[in-house]
Amino acid sequence: MRYFGTDGIRGEANKFPLVPEFLVKLGKATVTYFDNDSRAIILAGDTRQSTTMIASALSSGIVASGCDVLELGIAPTPVLAYFTRILKAKCGIMVTASHNPWQDNGVKFYKNDGTKLSEHQEENFEKLIDLDINEDSEPGAIHPLIEWQEDYIAHLKTLFDLDLASVEITLDCANGPTSFLAPMVFEAFNAKPKVIHNAPDGKNINENCGATSLNNLKKERQGVGIAFDGDGDRVIMIDELGNTIDGDHIMGIIAVDLKEENKLQKDSIVITKYSNMGLRVALWEKGVKVDYADNGDQYVSALMKNHGYSLGGEKTGHIILSEYETTGNGIIVALKVLEIMKKKNKKLHELNFLKEYPQILINVEVKEKIPIENLPNVILAIEGVESKLGDNGRVFVRYSGTQNLVRIMIEGQDKDLIRSYADKIAEEFKQQNSTGNE
Repeated sequence: MRYFGTDGIRGEANKFPLVPEFLVKLGKATVTYFDNDSRAIILAGDTRQSTTMIASALSSGIVASGCDVLELGIAPTPVLAYFTRILKAKCGIMVTASHNPWQDNGVKFYKNDGTKLSEHQEENFEKLIDLDINEDSEPGAIHPLIEWQEDYIAHLKTLFDLDLASVEITLDCANGPTSFLAPMVFEAFNAKPKVIHNAPDGKNINENCGATSLNNLKKERQGVGIAFDGDGDRVIMIDELGNTIDGDHIMGIIAVDLKEENKLQKDSIVITKYSNMGLRVALWEKGVKVDYADNGDQYVSALMKNHGYSLGGEKTGHIILSEYETTGNGIIVALKVLEIMKKKNKKLHELNFLKEYPQILINVEVKEKIPIENLPNVILAIEGVESKLGDNGRVFVRYSGTQNLVRIMIEGQDKDLIRSYADKIAEEFKQQNSTGNE
Protein backbone atom coordinates (compact mmCIF):
# COMPACT_ATOMS: atom_id res chain seq x y z
CA MET A 1 0.00 0.00 0.00
CA ARG A 2 1.16 3.54 -0.74
CA TYR A 3 0.08 5.27 2.44
CA PHE A 4 -1.01 2.79 5.13
CA GLY A 5 1.52 0.89 7.20
CA THR A 6 0.98 -1.56 10.04
CA ASP A 7 -0.72 1.07 12.19
CA GLY A 8 -2.40 3.66 10.05
CA ILE A 9 -0.58 6.35 8.09
CA ARG A 10 2.64 7.37 9.80
CA GLY A 11 5.75 9.39 9.05
CA GLU A 12 7.69 12.53 9.90
CA ALA A 13 5.37 15.47 10.47
CA ASN A 14 5.25 18.13 7.74
CA LYS A 15 6.75 15.74 5.23
CA PHE A 16 4.65 13.80 2.75
CA PRO A 17 2.17 12.31 3.41
CA LEU A 18 1.70 14.26 6.66
CA VAL A 19 1.36 17.61 4.89
CA PRO A 20 -1.77 19.81 4.80
CA GLU A 21 -2.57 19.27 1.12
CA PHE A 22 -2.63 15.50 1.46
CA LEU A 23 -4.42 15.58 4.82
CA VAL A 24 -7.27 17.68 3.42
CA LYS A 25 -7.72 15.07 0.67
CA LEU A 26 -7.58 12.36 3.33
CA GLY A 27 -10.34 14.10 5.27
CA LYS A 28 -12.52 14.29 2.16
CA ALA A 29 -11.91 10.62 1.33
CA THR A 30 -12.83 9.68 4.89
CA VAL A 31 -16.35 11.08 4.49
CA THR A 32 -16.83 9.10 1.27
CA TYR A 33 -15.28 5.83 2.44
CA PHE A 34 -17.11 5.36 5.74
CA ASP A 35 -20.56 4.64 4.37
CA ASN A 36 -23.07 4.88 7.19
CA ASP A 37 -25.87 7.22 8.22
CA SER A 38 -23.90 9.31 10.71
CA ARG A 39 -22.70 12.76 9.68
CA ALA A 40 -20.25 13.15 12.58
CA ILE A 41 -16.62 12.07 12.90
CA ILE A 42 -14.84 11.90 16.26
CA LEU A 43 -11.32 13.38 16.24
CA ALA A 44 -8.61 13.24 18.92
CA GLY A 45 -4.85 13.46 19.12
CA ASP A 46 -1.81 13.09 21.32
CA THR A 47 0.47 15.82 22.69
CA ARG A 48 2.93 16.20 19.78
CA GLN A 49 3.64 19.67 18.49
CA SER A 50 2.38 18.69 15.03
CA THR A 51 -0.93 17.21 16.16
CA THR A 52 -2.94 20.43 15.90
CA MET A 53 -1.68 21.07 12.35
CA ILE A 54 -2.62 17.55 11.22
CA ALA A 55 -5.99 17.63 13.00
CA SER A 56 -6.83 21.02 11.50
CA ALA A 57 -6.09 19.87 7.96
CA LEU A 58 -8.14 16.69 8.40
CA SER A 59 -11.01 18.73 9.85
CA SER A 60 -10.95 21.08 6.85
CA GLY A 61 -11.38 18.18 4.45
CA ILE A 62 -14.13 16.63 6.56
CA VAL A 63 -16.27 19.74 7.00
CA ALA A 64 -15.77 20.70 3.33
CA SER A 65 -17.38 17.38 2.47
CA GLY A 66 -20.45 18.02 4.59
CA CYS A 67 -19.65 16.19 7.84
CA ASP A 68 -19.26 17.53 11.36
CA VAL A 69 -16.15 17.02 13.45
CA LEU A 70 -16.62 16.25 17.15
CA GLU A 71 -13.36 17.17 18.86
CA LEU A 72 -12.13 15.34 21.93
CA GLY A 73 -8.90 17.31 21.83
CA ILE A 74 -6.00 15.60 23.59
CA ALA A 75 -7.17 12.11 24.52
CA PRO A 76 -5.83 8.53 24.61
CA THR A 77 -6.48 6.34 21.58
CA PRO A 78 -8.81 3.90 23.42
CA VAL A 79 -10.95 6.81 24.58
CA LEU A 80 -11.33 7.89 20.95
CA ALA A 81 -12.36 4.34 20.02
CA TYR A 82 -14.86 4.21 22.91
CA PHE A 83 -16.63 7.45 22.02
CA THR A 84 -16.69 6.53 18.33
CA ARG A 85 -18.60 3.39 19.28
CA ILE A 86 -20.85 4.89 21.95
CA LEU A 87 -21.84 7.95 19.92
CA LYS A 88 -22.35 5.85 16.77
CA ALA A 89 -20.15 8.20 14.77
CA LYS A 90 -19.31 7.73 11.11
CA CYS A 91 -15.78 6.86 12.24
CA GLY A 92 -13.06 7.94 14.63
CA ILE A 93 -9.69 9.47 13.73
CA MET A 94 -6.72 9.48 16.09
CA VAL A 95 -3.71 11.67 15.37
CA THR A 96 -0.71 9.96 16.97
CA ALA A 97 2.54 8.13 16.35
CA SER A 98 2.17 6.14 19.58
CA HIS A 99 5.61 5.23 20.95
CA ASN A 100 7.61 6.97 18.19
CA PRO A 101 9.64 10.17 18.84
CA TRP A 102 7.96 13.57 18.75
CA GLN A 103 9.08 14.42 15.21
CA ASP A 104 6.85 11.63 13.88
CA ASN A 105 3.10 11.60 13.77
CA GLY A 106 0.33 9.59 12.18
CA VAL A 107 -3.36 9.05 11.54
CA LYS A 108 -5.30 5.98 12.71
CA PHE A 109 -8.90 5.22 11.77
CA TYR A 110 -11.56 3.44 13.79
CA LYS A 111 -14.83 2.11 12.40
CA ASN A 112 -18.06 2.95 14.17
CA ASP A 113 -17.86 -0.29 16.15
CA GLY A 114 -14.58 0.90 17.71
CA THR A 115 -12.28 -1.43 15.75
CA LYS A 116 -9.49 -0.68 13.27
CA LEU A 117 -9.63 -1.18 9.53
CA SER A 118 -8.43 -4.45 8.04
CA GLU A 119 -5.70 -4.45 5.39
CA HIS A 120 -8.32 -5.03 2.68
CA GLN A 121 -10.36 -2.09 3.94
CA GLU A 122 -7.25 0.11 3.99
CA GLU A 123 -6.53 -0.84 0.38
CA ASN A 124 -10.04 0.21 -0.66
CA PHE A 125 -9.72 3.43 1.33
CA GLU A 126 -6.44 4.31 -0.41
CA LYS A 127 -8.13 4.20 -3.80
CA LEU A 128 -10.28 7.18 -2.82
CA ILE A 129 -7.57 9.44 -1.43
CA ASP A 130 -5.94 10.54 -4.68
CA LEU A 131 -9.30 11.23 -6.32
CA ASP A 132 -9.40 14.52 -4.36
CA ILE A 133 -13.15 14.31 -4.01
CA ASN A 134 -15.05 17.60 -4.11
CA GLU A 135 -18.60 17.20 -2.90
CA ASP A 136 -21.04 19.98 -3.72
CA SER A 137 -22.63 19.98 -0.31
CA GLU A 138 -23.34 22.27 2.59
CA PRO A 139 -20.21 22.35 4.77
CA GLY A 140 -20.24 20.77 8.17
CA ALA A 141 -19.03 22.30 11.43
CA ILE A 142 -16.54 21.61 14.20
CA HIS A 143 -17.87 21.03 17.71
CA PRO A 144 -15.73 20.44 20.80
CA LEU A 145 -16.90 17.62 23.06
CA ILE A 146 -16.89 19.05 26.56
CA GLU A 147 -16.74 17.20 29.88
CA TRP A 148 -15.94 13.93 28.15
CA GLN A 149 -13.47 13.12 30.93
CA GLU A 150 -16.26 12.99 33.48
CA ASP A 151 -18.37 10.82 31.18
CA TYR A 152 -15.50 8.42 30.58
CA ILE A 153 -14.65 8.11 34.27
CA ALA A 154 -18.33 7.41 34.99
CA HIS A 155 -18.11 4.62 32.39
CA LEU A 156 -15.04 3.14 34.12
CA LYS A 157 -16.87 3.24 37.45
CA THR A 158 -19.51 0.94 35.96
CA LEU A 159 -16.77 -1.56 35.03
CA PHE A 160 -14.82 -1.66 38.30
CA ASP A 161 -16.00 -1.60 41.90
CA LEU A 162 -12.62 -0.73 43.26
CA ASP A 163 -11.15 1.12 46.23
CA LEU A 164 -7.45 1.83 45.75
CA ALA A 165 -6.94 3.93 48.87
CA SER A 166 -4.55 1.39 50.38
CA VAL A 167 -2.46 0.81 47.22
CA GLU A 168 0.67 2.85 46.58
CA ILE A 169 0.73 3.75 42.88
CA THR A 170 3.11 5.70 40.66
CA LEU A 171 1.93 6.71 37.19
CA ASP A 172 4.31 7.44 34.31
CA CYS A 173 2.23 9.17 31.67
CA ALA A 174 4.96 9.41 28.98
CA ASN A 175 4.13 13.12 28.57
CA GLY A 176 1.25 11.92 26.41
CA PRO A 177 -2.54 12.22 26.64
CA THR A 178 -2.80 10.05 29.77
CA SER A 179 -1.03 12.95 31.54
CA PHE A 180 -4.41 14.61 31.99
CA LEU A 181 -6.80 11.67 32.23
CA ALA A 182 -4.99 8.94 34.19
CA PRO A 183 -4.53 10.88 37.46
CA MET A 184 -8.22 11.79 37.40
CA VAL A 185 -9.20 8.15 36.86
CA PHE A 186 -7.11 6.73 39.68
CA GLU A 187 -8.19 9.48 42.06
CA ALA A 188 -11.80 8.54 41.23
CA PHE A 189 -10.99 5.10 42.68
CA ASN A 190 -9.62 6.75 45.86
CA ALA A 191 -5.97 6.32 44.95
CA LYS A 192 -3.43 9.06 45.67
CA PRO A 193 -0.99 8.37 42.86
CA LYS A 194 2.43 9.85 42.49
CA VAL A 195 2.52 11.11 38.91
CA ILE A 196 5.62 11.60 36.76
CA HIS A 197 6.19 12.66 33.15
CA ASN A 198 2.85 14.42 32.97
CA ALA A 199 3.99 17.81 31.65
CA PRO A 200 3.89 17.56 27.84
CA ASP A 201 5.52 20.40 25.91
CA GLY A 202 5.01 19.09 22.37
CA LYS A 203 8.49 17.59 22.12
CA ASN A 204 8.97 15.44 25.22
CA ILE A 205 6.44 12.69 24.49
CA ASN A 206 8.09 9.27 25.08
CA GLU A 207 11.41 10.98 25.84
CA ASN A 208 13.16 8.73 28.37
CA CYS A 209 9.80 7.91 29.90
CA GLY A 210 6.67 5.83 29.54
CA ALA A 211 6.22 2.20 28.59
CA THR A 212 9.25 2.18 26.29
CA SER A 213 11.72 3.63 28.81
CA LEU A 214 11.22 2.45 32.37
CA ASN A 215 14.42 3.59 34.10
CA ASN A 216 13.01 6.79 35.58
CA LEU A 217 9.88 5.02 36.78
CA LYS A 218 12.01 2.38 38.50
CA LYS A 219 13.99 5.12 40.25
CA GLU A 220 11.02 7.23 41.33
CA ARG A 221 8.47 4.48 41.86
CA GLN A 222 6.48 4.20 45.07
CA GLY A 223 4.58 0.91 45.33
CA VAL A 224 3.24 -0.34 41.99
CA GLY A 225 4.52 1.47 38.92
CA ILE A 226 2.25 1.95 35.90
CA ALA A 227 3.75 3.21 32.63
CA PHE A 228 1.64 4.20 29.63
CA ASP A 229 2.88 4.76 26.09
CA GLY A 230 2.53 7.87 23.95
CA ASP A 231 -1.14 7.37 23.10
CA GLY A 232 -2.33 5.36 26.10
CA ASP A 233 -3.21 2.05 24.46
CA ARG A 234 -0.30 0.19 26.10
CA VAL A 235 0.75 -0.34 29.69
CA ILE A 236 3.80 -1.85 31.38
CA MET A 237 3.89 -2.26 35.16
CA ILE A 238 6.62 -2.41 37.81
CA ASP A 239 5.99 -4.55 40.88
CA GLU A 240 6.82 -3.64 44.49
CA LEU A 241 10.25 -5.24 44.17
CA GLY A 242 11.18 -3.28 41.05
CA ASN A 243 10.62 -6.09 38.55
CA THR A 244 9.25 -5.28 35.08
CA ILE A 245 5.78 -6.72 34.48
CA ASP A 246 5.42 -6.47 30.71
CA GLY A 247 2.53 -7.50 28.49
CA ASP A 248 3.33 -11.21 28.73
CA HIS A 249 3.31 -11.15 32.54
CA ILE A 250 0.14 -9.06 32.62
CA MET A 251 -1.67 -11.38 30.19
CA GLY A 252 -0.62 -14.36 32.31
CA ILE A 253 -2.02 -12.80 35.49
CA ILE A 254 -5.31 -11.83 33.84
CA ALA A 255 -5.70 -15.12 31.96
CA VAL A 256 -5.42 -17.22 35.12
CA ASP A 257 -7.90 -14.99 36.96
CA LEU A 258 -10.41 -15.14 34.10
CA LYS A 259 -10.08 -18.92 33.94
CA GLU A 260 -10.70 -19.21 37.68
CA GLU A 261 -13.80 -17.06 37.23
CA ASN A 262 -14.97 -19.13 34.22
CA LYS A 263 -14.73 -16.00 32.06
CA LEU A 264 -11.85 -17.04 29.81
CA GLN A 265 -13.60 -17.94 26.57
CA LYS A 266 -12.44 -21.32 25.19
CA ASP A 267 -9.72 -21.33 27.88
CA SER A 268 -7.50 -19.56 25.34
CA ILE A 269 -5.76 -16.27 24.76
CA VAL A 270 -4.25 -14.65 21.66
CA ILE A 271 -0.58 -13.68 21.58
CA THR A 272 1.99 -12.88 18.88
CA LYS A 273 5.34 -14.43 18.06
CA TYR A 274 7.07 -11.69 20.05
CA SER A 275 5.64 -13.14 23.27
CA ASN A 276 8.12 -15.15 25.29
CA MET A 277 8.00 -18.95 24.98
CA GLY A 278 7.80 -19.07 28.75
CA LEU A 279 4.29 -17.61 28.62
CA ARG A 280 2.99 -20.46 26.48
CA VAL A 281 4.65 -23.06 28.72
CA ALA A 282 3.43 -21.47 31.97
CA LEU A 283 -0.14 -21.05 30.75
CA TRP A 284 -0.26 -24.60 29.41
CA GLU A 285 0.56 -25.85 32.91
CA LYS A 286 -2.44 -23.88 34.20
CA GLY A 287 -4.83 -25.20 31.54
CA VAL A 288 -4.76 -22.17 29.27
CA LYS A 289 -4.06 -22.50 25.55
CA VAL A 290 -2.54 -19.85 23.27
CA ASP A 291 -3.42 -18.95 19.70
CA TYR A 292 -0.93 -16.95 17.61
CA ALA A 293 -1.82 -13.86 15.59
CA ASP A 294 0.40 -11.87 13.27
CA ASN A 295 2.23 -9.01 14.95
CA GLY A 296 0.02 -5.94 15.36
CA ASP A 297 -2.96 -5.23 17.57
CA GLN A 298 -5.38 -5.21 14.62
CA TYR A 299 -4.48 -8.85 13.93
CA VAL A 300 -4.84 -9.76 17.59
CA SER A 301 -8.23 -8.07 17.67
CA ALA A 302 -9.40 -9.77 14.46
CA LEU A 303 -8.43 -13.24 15.69
CA MET A 304 -10.15 -12.60 19.02
CA LYS A 305 -13.31 -11.50 17.27
CA ASN A 306 -13.29 -14.41 14.80
CA HIS A 307 -12.95 -17.03 17.54
CA GLY A 308 -14.79 -15.31 20.38
CA TYR A 309 -11.74 -15.02 22.65
CA SER A 310 -11.85 -12.72 25.65
CA LEU A 311 -8.17 -11.84 26.06
CA GLY A 312 -5.29 -11.14 23.72
CA GLY A 313 -2.33 -8.89 23.32
CA GLU A 314 1.33 -8.24 22.80
CA LYS A 315 4.47 -8.31 24.93
CA THR A 316 4.68 -4.54 24.44
CA GLY A 317 1.67 -4.09 26.73
CA HIS A 318 -1.02 -3.63 24.09
CA ILE A 319 -3.69 -5.85 25.65
CA ILE A 320 -7.33 -6.24 24.66
CA LEU A 321 -10.01 -7.30 27.13
CA SER A 322 -13.09 -7.86 24.97
CA GLU A 323 -15.37 -7.76 28.02
CA TYR A 324 -14.51 -4.08 28.36
CA GLU A 325 -13.16 -2.64 25.11
CA THR A 326 -12.57 -3.24 21.40
CA THR A 327 -8.95 -2.08 21.47
CA GLY A 328 -5.96 -1.94 23.78
CA ASN A 329 -6.53 0.30 26.78
CA GLY A 330 -3.66 0.92 29.20
CA ILE A 331 -5.84 2.42 31.92
CA ILE A 332 -8.41 -0.40 31.87
CA VAL A 333 -5.73 -3.11 31.86
CA ALA A 334 -3.98 -1.49 34.83
CA LEU A 335 -7.28 -1.27 36.71
CA LYS A 336 -7.94 -4.94 35.95
CA VAL A 337 -4.59 -6.00 37.43
CA LEU A 338 -5.20 -3.85 40.50
CA GLU A 339 -8.66 -5.40 40.85
CA ILE A 340 -7.09 -8.88 40.87
CA MET A 341 -4.56 -7.76 43.48
CA LYS A 342 -7.33 -6.46 45.74
CA LYS A 343 -9.58 -9.49 45.23
CA LYS A 344 -6.81 -11.98 46.02
CA ASN A 345 -5.21 -9.75 48.67
CA LYS A 346 -1.80 -10.23 47.06
CA LYS A 347 1.04 -7.98 46.00
CA LEU A 348 1.75 -7.70 42.29
CA HIS A 349 4.97 -9.69 42.57
CA GLU A 350 3.03 -12.48 44.29
CA LEU A 351 0.65 -12.77 41.33
CA ASN A 352 3.42 -13.01 38.75
CA PHE A 353 4.22 -16.65 37.91
CA LEU A 354 5.88 -16.32 34.50
CA LYS A 355 9.45 -17.60 34.17
CA GLU A 356 10.79 -16.20 30.92
CA TYR A 357 13.09 -17.94 28.50
CA PRO A 358 16.17 -15.85 27.66
CA GLN A 359 15.35 -13.62 24.70
CA ILE A 360 17.49 -11.41 22.48
CA LEU A 361 16.03 -8.70 20.24
CA ILE A 362 18.29 -6.78 17.84
CA ASN A 363 17.12 -3.92 15.61
CA VAL A 364 19.21 -3.28 12.50
CA GLU A 365 18.67 -0.18 10.36
CA VAL A 366 18.17 -0.97 6.67
CA LYS A 367 18.29 1.22 3.58
CA GLU A 368 15.26 -0.50 2.09
CA LYS A 369 12.99 -3.38 3.05
CA ILE A 370 14.12 -5.97 0.53
CA PRO A 371 11.96 -9.11 0.97
CA ILE A 372 13.86 -11.42 3.28
CA GLU A 373 13.28 -14.34 0.91
CA ASN A 374 15.39 -12.42 -1.64
CA LEU A 375 18.39 -12.33 0.71
CA PRO A 376 19.88 -15.83 0.36
CA ASN A 377 22.68 -15.44 2.91
CA VAL A 378 20.21 -14.16 5.48
CA ILE A 379 17.93 -17.13 4.83
CA LEU A 380 20.85 -19.54 5.25
CA ALA A 381 21.83 -17.88 8.53
CA ILE A 382 18.27 -18.08 9.89
CA GLU A 383 17.85 -21.72 8.86
CA GLY A 384 21.20 -22.59 10.42
CA VAL A 385 20.18 -21.07 13.76
CA GLU A 386 16.77 -22.77 13.68
CA SER A 387 18.45 -26.12 13.07
CA LYS A 388 20.75 -25.65 16.07
CA LEU A 389 17.93 -24.53 18.39
CA GLY A 390 15.51 -27.32 17.45
CA ASP A 391 12.56 -27.44 19.88
CA ASN A 392 14.47 -25.53 22.57
CA GLY A 393 14.13 -22.10 21.00
CA ARG A 394 12.88 -20.09 18.07
CA VAL A 395 13.85 -17.37 15.60
CA PHE A 396 11.57 -14.55 14.49
CA VAL A 397 12.78 -12.00 11.91
CA ARG A 398 10.61 -9.28 10.41
CA TYR A 399 10.74 -5.70 9.19
CA SER A 400 9.23 -2.93 11.28
CA GLY A 401 5.99 -1.66 9.83
CA THR A 402 6.73 1.96 10.75
CA GLN A 403 10.53 2.36 10.54
CA ASN A 404 13.40 1.20 8.29
CA LEU A 405 14.41 -1.51 10.73
CA VAL A 406 14.64 -5.26 10.70
CA ARG A 407 13.89 -6.89 14.04
CA ILE A 408 15.77 -10.09 14.89
CA MET A 409 14.37 -11.96 17.88
CA ILE A 410 15.77 -15.24 19.19
CA GLU A 411 14.76 -17.26 22.26
CA GLY A 412 16.55 -20.20 23.80
CA GLN A 413 17.92 -21.63 27.01
CA ASP A 414 21.42 -20.09 26.82
CA LYS A 415 21.49 -16.29 26.62
CA ASP A 416 25.11 -15.99 25.46
CA LEU A 417 24.54 -18.56 22.74
CA ILE A 418 21.39 -16.97 21.35
CA ARG A 419 23.12 -13.56 21.42
CA SER A 420 25.82 -14.96 19.17
CA TYR A 421 23.14 -16.41 16.87
CA ALA A 422 21.34 -13.04 16.68
CA ASP A 423 24.63 -11.25 15.93
CA LYS A 424 25.29 -13.68 13.09
CA ILE A 425 21.93 -12.97 11.44
CA ALA A 426 22.36 -9.23 12.04
CA GLU A 427 25.76 -9.30 10.36
CA GLU A 428 24.24 -10.83 7.22
CA PHE A 429 21.70 -8.01 7.07
CA LYS A 430 24.45 -5.41 7.52
CA GLN A 431 26.41 -6.90 4.65
CA GLN A 432 23.48 -7.20 2.25
CA ASN A 433 20.91 -4.60 3.10
CA SER A 434 21.73 -2.03 5.77
CA THR A 435 23.03 1.34 6.81
CA GLY A 436 25.48 -0.37 9.14
CA ASN A 437 23.84 0.97 12.31
CA GLU A 438 22.40 -1.14 15.10
